[in-house]
Amino acid sequence: MRYHPRMNDAAPDVTTQRALARVGSVLRGKWHLEKLLGVGGMASVYAATHRNGMRGAVKLLHPELALDAEGRSRFLREGYVANKVDHPGAVKVLDDDVAEDGSVYLVMELLEGTSVEEARETQPHRR
Repeated sequence: MRYHPRMNDAAPDVTTQRALARVGSVLRGKWHLEKLLGVGGMASVYAATHRNGMRGAVKLLHPELALDAEGRSRFLREGYVANKVDHPGAVKVLDDDVAEDGSVYLVMELLEGTSVEEARETQPHRR
């Protein structure tokens, strides 16, 4: 991921700016995007709350990639395959849908805890 909220970016790129602008919006009247967790090459990930109060992590395919049918299909397939992995370290995909602008998204379990970047910052450097 090229953006993480704790990084000190001088100026976010266009993709990150667009992802940040989505914070506060609601997808399909269901998922309120509360916080941007990160931006990668294909998608942005948000902490979100469903209208029923359930929390989740929404992975939203970047709009320019959503224009490609194969890219959308591959993105959704990722979620379906993830649910076939029976391992305690695998995140479950709870929902998938298409946003009003045509962007495809997956909703996964929201795991609370420390990111790798945060853990690295708090650990003493070892040689």
